[in-house]
Amino acid sequence: MKLRTKLLLYFIAIITLSGAVYALQHRTNEQVFDMYEENLDQFLQLNAVSTQANDSYDALYLYALEPVREHYLAYRQEMADLNRTVNWVDDLIEETSSSYELNNYRNMLTYLQSELRAAETGIVVNDVQVYSAHLTEAESAVEYIDETTLMLIDSQLNAYEEVATLSEEKMTAVQRAGIALMIFVLSSGLLIAYLFTYRSTATIESMIYSAKEIAAGDFGGADVKTKVKDELWFLSETFNDMKRNVRDNVVAIEEKARLARLLKEAELRSLQNQINPHFLFNTLNTLSRLAYVEGAKESSELMNSVSRLLRYNLRDIDRPTALGDELEVMEAYLTIQKTRFQGRITVVMAVDDDCLHVSVPALTLQPLIENAFIHGVEDMTKGAEINVRVKRDADAVQITVADNGAGMQERKIEDIMKRVEEGALTGQETTGHSTGIGLPNVIARLRYFNSAIDVTIDSAIGTGTTVTLTIPDQEEATKDDDTDLTG
Repeated sequence: MKLRTKLLLYFIAIITLSGAVYALQHRTNEQVFDMYEENLDQFLQLNAVSTQANDSYDALYLYALEPVREHYLAYRQEMADLNRTVNWVDDLIEETSSSYELNNYRNMLTYLQSELRAAETGIVVNDVQVYSAHLTEAESAVEYIDETTLMLIDSQLNAYEEVATLSEEKMTAVQRAGIALMIFVLSSGLLIAYLFTYRSTATIESMIYSAKEIAAGDFGGADVKTKVKDELWFLSETFNDMKRNVRDNVVAIEEKARLARLLKEAELRSLQNQINPHFLFNTLNTLSRLAYVEGAKESSELMNSVSRLLRYNLRDIDRPTALGDELEVMEAYLTIQKTRFQGRITVVMAVDDDCLHVSVPALTLQPLIENAFIHGVEDMTKGAEINVRVKRDADAVQITVADNGAGMQERKIEDIMKRVEEGALTGQETTGHSTGIGLPNVIARLRYFNSAIDVTIDSAIGTGTTVTLTIPDQEEATKDDDTDLTG
């Protein structure tokens, strides 16, 4: 709300409150007058009830004395009027939430109606004994109604006196309230003027202080806050947004600088690793053929594995590849490691052929095997074992790499997963023999490739480590959907 609108509303409120005092006094006078009219109307109506009861009885009595059509029609008219009178009493009982006297009053009117009808029947059949008895009962009922009417009118008068006294007190209270209200209006006007000027200056001073903090390079200060939405609120919110935008820009610049630094480190490592790869490939292939010709088949196979491994590692790791290609490269790596460890380590592989088509990021399995060798079984002199299992699990493929090596503490696992979740990966995550890709980077790349991929790490000191990847098989899921549609 604009400040101009607030001031306008304030003056309107003063005029309105001043008028409210007069309106309240006028309304109180009207309520007293309405109450007087209402009570007078009830007095007259109660008197009319008593009169109507007598008129109905007199009309029937006259009809009994002289049963002619004219008297009968007059009696029926009086009975109709009596019915309307009874309905008014019913409405009065509902309005006053009923009372013992009114309920008895209503019941006696009903009793009078029934006795008059019974007497009417006796008159029609000319049974003097019957209609005489009912007329006597009706007369008694009329007398009771007359007495009760007087009692109710007296009760209403007493109640009216009490209410009139209270109304007079109320009028006096309203006059006093009017005086108090005027004093309140003047006092509140002064208070509002003070609060308005205080709030305006406080908001401006808060913005000045925050601006000095920003100028000093401190973007962590508290926002300028105002509770009322007006021009000052808009100004403070705009100021806060400006501060946040500047802070976000500074953070973005720092993040870009960090990424540029990491990229430069990666480029340097890439330059160090890529020493004329074609020359290395050709040299390794030449040595492999020479070893084969000379009969050193094991050396030839080893050099072929190194060549395949080097060629695969220098491909674009951002492009996905089939799981089968990953397994072939992993076998090449295992060939090298088996030659190195000379039977100290046993590798057990179990692969379901229907899983080989699943797409994964390049260099996913090899870093897991490297992690098992380096941090798991490399220092074991005997009994070392690595198990690789690839199997289907519904519409997903489950890859498990387990070792019985040193294992790690739960805190280490939590630290790995925390770094992945927070993106706190640095250029120093290079722990592999040949890939330079550590476990946190593998998990991060899998999550980036497909957020639905689930990675779990189970490990304990002295019992080994198990890394399980669950990769959704989109092709298999599509087949199932097609089967459901055609089936």
